[in-house]
Amino acid sequence: MYKKLVGILVMMLLITTAIPAIGITNEKETKTINGLNLNKSNLEIEKIDKPLIGDNRGALYMQLPAYPYEIWGWFWSDIDAGWGIFDEFWDVSSPICDVHWWGLGAIWNGTHWVNCGAEDLKFDITFNYTDGSVIPSDNACKYTDLSPSFTPTGMYYIGDGYLVEVYYFEVKLEPCCDLSEGWISIVESSSPSDCQFGWVVSPDGNKRSTQWNYTFGEYSGFTNYDVAFVLTDGEPAIPDLECEGELRWENVPPGTNVTGSFKIRNNGDPGSILHCKGDLSSIPDWGKWTFSGSAAILTVEDGWITVNATVTAPDNKTEEFTGTLIVLNAQDPTDYCEIDVYLKTPRTRTVQNTMLLGLFNRLPNAFPILRQLIELI
Repeated sequence: MYKKLVGILVMMLLITTAIPAIGITNEKETKTINGLNLNKSNLEIEKIDKPLIGDNRGALYMQLPAYPYEIWGWFWSDIDAGWGIFDEFWDVSSPICDVHWWGLGAIWNGTHWVNCGAEDLKFDITFNYTDGSVIPSDNACKYTDLSPSFTPTGMYYIGDGYLVEVYYFEVKLEPCCDLSEGWISIVESSSPSDCQFGWVVSPDGNKRSTQWNYTFGEYSGFTNYDVAFVLTDGEPAIPDLECEGELRWENVPPGTNVTGSFKIRNNGDPGSILHCKGDLSSIPDWGKWTFSGSAAILTVEDGWITVNATVTAPDNKTEEFTGTLIVLNAQDPTDYCEIDVYLKTPRTRTVQNTMLLGLFNRLPNAFPILRQLIELI
């Protein structure tokens, strides 16, 4: 039996590691992996359900990537590594003119996998017919030596001794492939740095993909996982980040925790995909912050997503603290929004003032002017 070189490192990401996008924290303690310092976080992120195919997404077919808080992993789909992945799609109503997918670049340094980015990776994309079996049928369309554009998502998969970032790839197909159902393979064909491509898994789909063994020239394995990709008709779908709300707290005792929330959404074209993230440098340097309820990837159909923010008030008394949180469209730095932040700690009353106010409470009609003056102190 052939040994399957499957990079399917399935595990749950501990919530004590840094989570990207809006899930950020400014705690001083950091974790260093592969030379990168990540802020340590204890945030929890809500799962956001997305339909496989939306009625008006604009995309012809969509399987979104698993988030780090889900069961995640990847399959090697790399000619030099000797393996490729085919995954099924169906109900495509127009010719396929554009393909988007999520994956990572990693290289083995002798002890663990090291992130090597996505620079200069080239790919072959193949579409095959389906005959209903668990392996692809004849070839329908093939595109070779493609150089896709790519965007870092800020979404990391973290394991024991390694850290790899997920990238969002997209490429136009010329000519379009007119195939309503079948199989797609996206395989790295070359890399000047020997970087291997891992195709990120998806919780969507029919739990049916197949491995191609380049060494023996045959299909060598059926999997119970799907991979992340989007098929479109090539028409541009532009995302648009929109935010709503503010974070405002008054009379917060020093050292106590308070929680507030604001909302974000993709208000762009149907079918657009928004990769959003929080600007770490915008987090106020006062208090201790954590965030939850965020999403790295938003479609228009997701609507408003609530982001919860918790801060531990500074020890300073009788003081006002202000700031502005910035949320960014990772693919368009000019598309961002600002969330105003305000926190005020209460003034400290003297023992004498506290005793007088207690007396006034027992004699509510006595010394009204003096009462008002004491309450202002």
